[in-house]
Amino acid sequence: MDRQKKIRLDKIMLSLSGMAFFLIAVPSWVPGMCCALLGSALWFFVVGRSSLPDGKSLEIFTRPGALLAGTVLMVGLGCNFYNDWLNSRVMQRAADILRIQPGALAFSCAAVLAAAALPAVACVMHYFWTEAAEDYRVCCNRSKEKGISFPLAIAILFAVYTLGISAILRANVYYQDDAGRAVFGYKQWDYFGRFLSTALSTIVHADNYLADVAPLPQLLAMLILAFSGVMILYVLFDRTRFSLWELAAVIPLGLNPYFLECVSFRYDAPYMAVSILCGVVPLAFRERKTPDYLFCAALGMIGVCTSYQAATGVFPMLAVLLALRMINEGFSGKQVGKFLLKSASGYILGLMIFKIALMRPASAGYVSNALPKGTELISHTFDNLRAYYSLVLSDFRPLWLMLTGLLAAGFIFVSAKKSRKSRHYGACAAVVVLMAMGLMCFGLYPVLKDTSFAPRAMYGFGIFLTLVCIAIAEGAGNSAGKLVVAALSWCFLVFSFTYGNALNLQREYTDFRIQLVIQDINELDAAWGQEPISLRVSGSIGKSPLVDSMGGGGEMLDRLVPNTFDGHLDLNQFRFYYNYGLSEYVREDFEEGDNGEYPVVKDGLYHTIRADETHILVILK
Repeated sequence: MDRQKKIRLDKIMLSLSGMAFFLIAVPSWVPGMCCALLGSALWFFVVGRSSLPDGKSLEIFTRPGALLAGTVLMVGLGCNFYNDWLNSRVMQRAADILRIQPGALAFSCAAVLAAAALPAVACVMHYFWTEAAEDYRVCCNRSKEKGISFPLAIAILFAVYTLGISAILRANVYYQDDAGRAVFGYKQWDYFGRFLSTALSTIVHADNYLADVAPLPQLLAMLILAFSGVMILYVLFDRTRFSLWELAAVIPLGLNPYFLECVSFRYDAPYMAVSILCGVVPLAFRERKTPDYLFCAALGMIGVCTSYQAATGVFPMLAVLLALRMINEGFSGKQVGKFLLKSASGYILGLMIFKIALMRPASAGYVSNALPKGTELISHTFDNLRAYYSLVLSDFRPLWLMLTGLLAAGFIFVSAKKSRKSRHYGACAAVVVLMAMGLMCFGLYPVLKDTSFAPRAMYGFGIFLTLVCIAIAEGAGNSAGKLVVAALSWCFLVFSFTYGNALNLQREYTDFRIQLVIQDINELDAAWGQEPISLRVSGSIGKSPLVDSMGGGGEMLDRLVPNTFDGHLDLNQFRFYYNYGLSEYVREDFEEGDNGEYPVVKDGLYHTIRADETHILVILK
C-alpha cells in the first residue's frame, strides 16, 4: 500500500474513531448522534488540515504512555455511558428486542464504543504530548539563565500548597456535598454537565461507588495546581527556569481564600483543579498551526466546562495578558490581533460544542445554566459583576484590599517600564488589560440567569490576583513590587491555617451539639419504653463561638465555614441521622410549621425537644 492510501485510510479510521468518542461522551441519544456527525466532520477537517495524524496513527499502539492515558480516560467515560444509559428507554427496548439483560447490553455498548474511540483519543494525546515535549526541550536549551528547574518548581509549589492546606486536612470535615457522597457514594456532577469530573472520579476512587479516600483527592488537587502554576510561568515567560520570587507569586493560585473552599471538598477538589489546568494548557500551543491551536483551545474549553465552569475565565485572562506582553515586546498590532482572534475563536468553538452537545439544562435552586433575555443580558451581567465585587470588598480584610490596590499600581508601573514604545503607552495598555481581566475573572457565571455567589464560584478572582503577582515578580529588579507580592502570598498562607483551624473548631462544636441531642433523645426513648417513629430537626446551631471571634475583619471566614447542623438543608443533617443510626426514623410525616403542636418534654440551653407518642421535634438554638 502506497503512502497516500495509507494516510487516507488512517484519516478514515480516525474519523470513525472520533465519531465513537462523541457517541460515548455525549449523554443523550439525539444530541449524541447529531454531535457525532458534526464531530466526525470537524475531526476529519482537523486531521486533514493539521499535522495530527501524518499517516502514523497506527503507531499510537506502540506508544504505551498515550495508550495508557487514553485507556484511563475511556474507562471513565465508559462508566459514564453505562450509568447514563442503563435505565434508559432506548436501552430497555433494545434489550427486549435482543432478549438480553439491559445491564449486559449497556456494558457491551460502553466497552465497544470505548475501544473504538481509543485510537482517536490516544492519537490526540500522543500528538500534543510529543509537540509539548519538543517545545519544552527547545525551551530548556534556550534557557541558559540560572534558576529553579521546571520539575523542582512543581515539587516546591506542591510542598507549599500541601503545607497550606494541612490544617484543612487535619480538620477532617465532610464539607457540604461531601456528607451525602460519604453516605451514598453518588457522583451527580452530570447534572451540571461536568462529565469529565464524573469520569475522573471513577479512576480516582477506583470504583463506580465513591468511597471516602481523603486526603488523596485533595493532595491530587494540590499536585495539579502546582503543575498548573508552573505551566502559567512557562506560558508567560517562555522559559523553564524560574526564581523564588516568581514561585512565591504563584502561591495565591492554590491558597487564595476562594479556592480554599474548593480544596475543602474531599470529593470535588481535584476536578476543580483540573478545570484550571484545562484553561492554561492550550496556550502552550499558541504558536502551532492555526487548526491545531483552535482544536487545542476548543478541547481545553470543553475540559473546563465538563470539570468546573467557574474556570471559564482562566483562558481569556491569560490570552489578554500574553497580548499585553506582545505589545510591550514590540509586536505589531496585526500580530497581536491575529493571536487574540485565534484565541477567541477556539474559546467560542469549545463553548459552542459544550452548549450544543454536552450541556444539560440545570436549575438546582442556587444556580442554573440558563441565560437571561437578550435585552437584559448586558444589564444583568453588570449587575452580577457588581455583586461579585461587592462580595470581594466585604470578604477581603483591609490589609488584603490595600495589598490588592498596590498590586494593581505595581502592574501598571511594570508594564510602563517594560514597554518598548513609550511608558505612557505601556501604562494605558496595562490599565485596559487589568479592566479586561477584571471583567473576565469570574468566567461565564455573571452571564447566567441564576448564578452562584459561593466562594468556590469566585476563585477566578484569586487567579486574577495570581497573574498580576506573576507579572510584577518577573525577572530582576522591582524589589518594592516583589515585597508586596510576598506579603499577599504570606497573608493567604496564614489565612489558610486560620481557616483550617476554624473548620476543626466547627466540627468539634457540631459533634458536641449532636451528642447533646442524641443523649436527650435516648433518655426520652428509654422513658417511653417504645421506639419513636418520626424525628425531625429544626433551627440551627450556627457557628462555633470561637469561629465567630476569628474573623479578623472581612466576612471571608464566615462565608467559608458552613453551617453544619440545622433543619434547613438535608446535607447538614446527614451526620446526625446516618452516623448514629437514626436514618430509619421517618421524617416526611411532619407538616411545615407544626413546631408548636407537640408538648415540650425537654428545654435546655442548646435545644428544645417537643414530642408526643409518635413524633420527636428537636429545635436547635
